[in-house]
Amino acid sequence: MIPFPVYQAKSYRSGRLNRYIYIMGWIRRVVLVLTVSIPAFAAAGQETDTSVIIGAIRWDWATGGNVNRVVEQTLGPQHWHYRVPFYGEILNDSTVSATCISQDCIDREILYAKEKGLDYFAYLLYEEGDPMTIPLNRYLSSGYKTELNFAVIGPTEVSRVIRYFKEPSYQKVLDGRPLYFIYKNERDEDHSVELKAACSAEGLPEPYIVVMHQEQTMPGVWDFDAITRYWYGAHVWGGSKSGAPYSTLAAAALGDWTARAGNGAVQVPLVPAGADGRPRVETETPWVDDPSFYEYYYENPTPGELAGLLGDAMDFVRSHPVSCESRAILIYAWNENDEGGWLTPTLDENGQADAARLQAIKSLVSPTDSGSAAAGDASLKALLVNQDTVNGFHPDSMYYHVELPYGSMDVPVITALTNRRYAGVRLTLPSSNEGTASVRVTSEDCSAERTYYLFLHPSWVPPESTGWEFNRDGDTEGWTSVWPGHASIYTEDSILVVNVTDNYPELISPANLALNASTYDKVRIRVRNNTASSEWYFGFYDSGGQRTFYPFAGISTMDTSFREYTFSLGGIGAWKGLIDRIEVLPARKVATGTVDIDYIRMLRIDGPLSDEARLSDLRVNGSTVEGFSPDSHFYQVMLPAGTLNLPV
Repeated sequence: MIPFPVYQAKSYRSGRLNRYIYIMGWIRRVVLVLTVSIPAFAAAGQETDTSVIIGAIRWDWATGGNVNRVVEQTLGPQHWHYRVPFYGEILNDSTVSATCISQDCIDREILYAKEKGLDYFAYLLYEEGDPMTIPLNRYLSSGYKTELNFAVIGPTEVSRVIRYFKEPSYQKVLDGRPLYFIYKNERDEDHSVELKAACSAEGLPEPYIVVMHQEQTMPGVWDFDAITRYWYGAHVWGGSKSGAPYSTLAAAALGDWTARAGNGAVQVPLVPAGADGRPRVETETPWVDDPSFYEYYYENPTPGELAGLLGDAMDFVRSHPVSCESRAILIYAWNENDEGGWLTPTLDENGQADAARLQAIKSLVSPTDSGSAAAGDASLKALLVNQDTVNGFHPDSMYYHVELPYGSMDVPVITALTNRRYAGVRLTLPSSNEGTASVRVTSEDCSAERTYYLFLHPSWVPPESTGWEFNRDGDTEGWTSVWPGHASIYTEDSILVVNVTDNYPELISPANLALNASTYDKVRIRVRNNTASSEWYFGFYDSGGQRTFYPFAGISTMDTSFREYTFSLGGIGAWKGLIDRIEVLPARKVATGTVDIDYIRMLRIDGPLSDEARLSDLRVNGSTVEGFSPDSHFYQVMLPAGTLNLPV
């Protein structure tokens, strides 16, 4: 990120009083602000104030791309290993690995945030298709997104922002207005005007636009609703090359909020979790032209100091209802690990997740009354496997048998939603798609625990069809255009839309399908062909990479409605073994028009399934059980003397 020039500040803390002395710019004015801090723990029977909305900036670097590799290098030296996030791995004294793109990893981050008191993540946006968009996409596909809201930091395409605003979990303020941040120094009048007009046209409330603005006053002509910052850079806010205390940074922040309120600015206070970018001085980062400003830094805050400043921000919001009308707070940051501001748990010296910063925040904002029945609730309100509710789930039932889809190879994604927001969840997964998973729930006050068990096994029967339904807007389900100059694709209203722009609009599925040709021998596609071409092809790659193309026949042209087509693959000699991926080449040689695909499905060879439920053989340690008959259900088996192991 790019630092903004700001003012200096200095502070110290003593007992239950927070005393701040700060100097603003060159005015040489000394102000003494005395506030009585709220105790970190709520009194017995007292409700916790939840009206202040607390969020954290996400800079999603750990996504496997070039930025990921650079940050792994900046955190590589041993003296920076304490900043490696919980999903990382320390390979040796100079090398770390840290990538978080799986659904399970993103789910764990959401759980950490929601359990410890955050209300939303503020995602930095990048071009669609960039690896750094993966965490936001995984958030949107997570079963936990109802537990933690999200906002975005633009500017970006208005249509894309509107799509996010329509998500039920998008963060709202002031009776339903979408909270939208703009990462830019200057005003962007056209973008904000266009966005507001688009919201009006879609019947959405007007967005609450917050610009990350470098000044302490609102510009004379203002096109936004409020201001905030991205960070407080140590080089201009009182940091030093020997490391200023975090109290200096804390006082700078409070002084900044106070000055903005005094100048009549409407704001979202920024709470800095630190500022120490020395890893970027030691190891060059391509996006920073001159890293010398990172030579100035602050000492890392203790968890108590960080929670103390957040508590001061909550007090400030409550006591400044005009300046802080949205009642929102933004924390820098969830995962600016190499720049010095993070909340995400990091690896401790034993390789375990250290969530002390988040735990301190939870102590401040979550219920802690052990006498409350609700605070001692360790039950679940929902338990899902791969987004589907577990059959027969009940909060008081601890054991479940879960049948996974036929042929599934991956460990399933398990989602466990607690009845109490700040209750903890710990998932333990098997190493494969068959085995036992457990969900341990710890109550908010840590007085009670429950463990739910799921016995997982894949189905023995393949489904009648498998394929791609394109039911989520913005998700092409892994399909891509082989030649982007010939066709662009996107999903909207449960349709894969293909814009044909040249003669070879070839589409290809994700790789590694492992589709068994002996199980599926037909392809069914429902399309609306808005082109003049009936020349269509189906292609596939076997597990050895051999490609085969086969023409579709009978495709109607210039359709105004959808039609369903089914093609047999059984007569194609190469259709055998495991199929790695498939291709569809629609509307060849027209170079214009659109093709709308409702679904692509592979159909099972078998007819109706048998109702046979008898065994053909039953063996113990390789030998057929004496007296076995398909119609006999009870047997007595004598094992050899001295047998210690369970028989096969």
